[in-house]
Amino acid sequence: MTQTFRAISESLAARCMTFDKAKDVLNEQQQQIQDIRAPLSDWLVAPTDTGIVFEYRKTGQQFTPTKHALNLMCNVGRGMSSWAVNSMLAPIGHATKKDNDGDPITIEGGERTRIDFQVLCHYINVHLFHPQRVDQTKPRLFRTWTNGTLRAMLSNQYAIINNEWFINQLQRLVPDGLFCHWRGDADSIYANLLIPDTMYPADDSDLGGMLSIGNSEIGVRRMSTTPSVFRAICMNGVIYDQQKGAIYSKVHRGQIDLNSLRLGIEHNLDVQLPMLTNGIQQLLATKAYSTDNVPMANMLAATASRYTMSKKQTKSVWTEWAKEINILGPKEGKSAFGLISGMTRAGQNLSNHDWVRFDTAAGDIMNMSRNHWDKFVTVARNLSEKQVAKRVAIAV
Repeated sequence: MTQTFRAISESLAARCMTFDKAKDVLNEQQQQIQDIRAPLSDWLVAPTDTGIVFEYRKTGQQFTPTKHALNLMCNVGRGMSSWAVNSMLAPIGHATKKDNDGDPITIEGGERTRIDFQVLCHYINVHLFHPQRVDQTKPRLFRTWTNGTLRAMLSNQYAIINNEWFINQLQRLVPDGLFCHWRGDADSIYANLLIPDTMYPADDSDLGGMLSIGNSEIGVRRMSTTPSVFRAICMNGVIYDQQKGAIYSKVHRGQIDLNSLRLGIEHNLDVQLPMLTNGIQQLLATKAYSTDNVPMANMLAATASRYTMSKKQTKSVWTEWAKEINILGPKEGKSAFGLISGMTRAGQNLSNHDWVRFDTAAGDIMNMSRNHWDKFVTVARNLSEKQVAKRVAIAV
């Protein structure tokens, strides 16, 4: 128990990140950023022995594109396929077999060579650098890092909301807040910000309130703040943005009035704070939402179908849910609360995108009415063995 956060211990709080530490991390990384505003005509693509590079003609600098940068280019190139581009950069193989979890295994047919990358460069030249297909004189924003990576190619209309500015606004509004999870880099932030007890009516449970926050300077995601509930045991979060007015987001487009944006963040935080207590109460209430002796495999199959989970992800949720049953006991563990906790625990080991997606899916379950939950349990109960096997790995 800390003076500021009732639901976490001093030792757990010590593992969190302060605003000042977060800004130090950002500052160090942002020193590597070099934004280049230039038309496509100032660039060329060339093969190497291990892939492709984009060269800025004016300086001769060469940058290796990230997958995100290539996908953005495919959105611009007329008829350019992201599948084709990424396939030509991957080892030769075919996903013809499956592992024990039912996920596809790529059977390697050999490494790509310079000849493959020459073909890929020709493909990109035909679709992206062809003046009859794409305007080669239109100004664009190229985000590069001094480590030689090209992170994004964006429209000149793309409005960057600086990550440090965003963090400064949150610090002004939540000065004693702590980041219990911090992911991403100077380009794209994924984080959970713990809210001090003094800012909302807290209860005596082991749950607390936080914000799921995010922003990207390169088009990975919108700027957003979303109310969330965390558990003291491992600070896994449940996002409940289904409620009207809960989420605040801003698209990076056109001219952005930072003063208006700041006021929007501030107003939305005022709306979100009272909801934190409601969210805690909602999550605690799901302990009474029993799975009614429906096998865990059936419940997970229904969950995987509803929220598009792979067999490997479903297996991870099963493992974490089993831990919750050991902690809570069979009665409370085999409930919506146990399933939610298993999902959010598993989500912390996934990619940034899937981590947020799993927390949001858990919030969707938390917002189910009792009648809606009972229908969901009935769907799970009625699944056939074949339907369950399709979604859940047998060997768990």
